Amino acid sequence: FTFEEIFAIVEAKRSSANATVREANIQLFQYNREVYQKQLNRRGMWGATLCKNTVRVSYFGHDYVLSSSGMNLLTASGRRGFVKYLVNWSFCERHCLGYDPTIVWMAKQQCWRISVPTLSKGRRGKSSYEMQDYYARKIAVSAEHMFGRLTRCLLARKDPPENDDDLKPKNCEFFIKDAWVESTADAADDTRDEIAHLVAISDALKGNSLVDGMYPTIVAGSRVQFSRGGCAVEEDTTASVLRGLYPALTDKDKPITKHTIPFRVHKRIVTEPVAMPMRNLTSGYEAIIVIADAMRCHGAIVDGPGILHRDMSMGNIMFTRNSDGTGLKGILIDFDHAINIGNVSDIGHKERTGTGPFMSVNNLEKNDNPRTRLDDCESVLYILCWIATFGLNKKEVG
Repeated sequence: FTFEEIFAIVEAKRSSANATVREANIQLFQYNREVYQKQLNRRGMWGATLCKNTVRVSYFGHDYVLSSSGMNLLTASGRRGFVKYLVNWSFCERHCLGYDPTIVWMAKQQCWRISVPTLSKGRRGKSSYEMQDYYARKIAVSAEHMFGRLTRCLLARKDPPENDDDLKPKNCEFFIKDAWVESTADAADDTRDEIAHLVAISDALKGNSLVDGMYPTIVAGSRVQFSRGGCAVEEDTTASVLRGLYPALTDKDKPITKHTIPFRVHKRIVTEPVAMPMRNLTSGYEAIIVIADAMRCHGAIVDGPGILHRDMSMGNIMFTRNSDGTGLKGILIDFDHAINIGNVSDIGHKERTGTGPFMSVNNLEKNDNPRTRLDDCESVLYILCWIATFGLNKKEVG
């Protein structure tokens, strides 16, 4: 078997000593990370350790691991407890097994079919719910971490592929981003909704030739939903995954600690055009053009819809080339951390946003200074320093 095919990892050891149990759990974590990376349709993961005669079953979520008590297979009660898991896995729906029913592998076409919520302009996800299918093979970003957002990005097309060439990157028109982001239960209260930000940006800058093509245009997207057990459709969130366990694990009356499970919402967005990372640039001259375009776009977004990006980094500045390969244009992406300028005062200054090497001093120090567009401009200076020191790609290092 390969990691692309595995349903659950079982780590078996001869001993039940504490050190052995710990080693089994560490290996379980490592293997599960591989499964998340290889299986695009994973939203959760089951695993088990068998240490001598004792089985422990675990479920891996986005910020937590839930483990059963030890079940001794030499006792009737232990065997009964483990058999209950086996029976439930055999008869439950696929989403209970940790799979995302809105992402399906098409064996004949050798590609993924991804259902994306249609865009409801200005309603922040509250709409009559419809899905549009997209087809993808090229995974641009895989979920390489066990916990957190589990961001995945793909190059896709809307029409079913008729041959292998149809799904080559050059023939893919759309960029799909799938992530579990920290949010609010009510979409209307979500001040960091990337979907709403992209809608506002497109509306405000439409017709502005100075920044045309320098920001992603949203095509579709919303909170992911699907039907459970033939019942009403519901949103895919931390609460819907944990079901009855959620209230006990997220007691609102208790103070927030590092052990508090955040509320996450599964969101999926389709944008265009498909851009390339800065490492594909061929010279420092091109890098200056691309960064200048991104800053021009950044300024227009601050002055227009009043949105502050808050995560200027090498990875969030990309570019497109003209079809003839002669000209290029910078594009500013990833508005996950963006916020309306009017809401900046509502966000604690102690909150860190941005990518480590490119954070402003204010963000690094987590001080009380108000965050402004100058913090983003400072981050761009660090991007230039990074390029001057390390180059655009490995070929330029040294």
